[in-house]
Amino acid sequence: MCIMSREIISMLNSAPKEDIKASATLRIFKNNQKFFSKVLKEVCHATKCRERMLDLGCGFAYLTLLMAKALKFKEAYGVDMDESRLKIANSRIIAIRFDLEHNKFPFPDNYFDLITCFGVLEHLKYYDNTIKEAYRVLKKGGVFLVSVPNLGNWLNRILLLLGYQPRDVEFSNIRAFGLPEIWPLDRRDVWGHIHAPTLKALKDILEYYNFTINHIWGITPSNELKLQLTNLNGGVKTVLLVANSVLSLKPSLSARNFIMSLKV
Repeated sequence: MCIMSREIISMLNSAPKEDIKASATLRIFKNNQKFFSKVLKEVCHATKCRERMLDLGCGFAYLTLLMAKALKFKEAYGVDMDESRLKIANSRIIAIRFDLEHNKFPFPDNYFDLITCFGVLEHLKYYDNTIKEAYRVLKKGGVFLVSVPNLGNWLNRILLLLGYQPRDVEFSNIRAFGLPEIWPLDRRDVWGHIHAPTLKALKDILEYYNFTINHIWGITPSNELKLQLTNLNGGVKTVLLVANSVLSLKPSLSARNFIMSLKV
């Protein structure tokens, strides 16, 4: 049984700053451990065998290691393109330099019991190769767990309605253009979010490549939203934060979606 043991809670609370900065998903799990426990339980229930897991875009691989320990996997693999991150990742898991978007994964068919993909797809031009290859190397009955910003979140819908640019679709490598003037300057840095999908689009492409959707979560971290609303006056900010707490209960309106799908 996979539970939030003292070791896992300690790992979450002591996550290195560079890992926290690099991974929005790790920040969410650390700040909302109840949500992390909920995700773990669903993945634990769905994964009958836990021999090998693979993390696509593993970065420094702290979250990969955390997931592997929490779910009691025997082996943890990761792929990434960043050489400096891979040096650290290799001290934690089996990490390989690899381009997810264009090449066949360097693993045999039906090899992994779990594949995770946290905050990666939005950095790609096209998702097809990544999802198709994930299906190939996943065992029958295996789990594909994805975390990705939601283009259709309630705040982006308001921005588009008013003629502004959604934050998760960047077209410059200098800064995020087209945001309201009230948007804090320090939140206009380039994140490399090229193609964030709506929830419907993500479900469609997963099903197109034969995955079966098993569970969907939506979450909008209030601390992240507060940073975006820094320059608003107190009353307006309070109204938006209250609205967020209600609207984000619906995954299609939340800032980030987590989708667990199965190869059946």
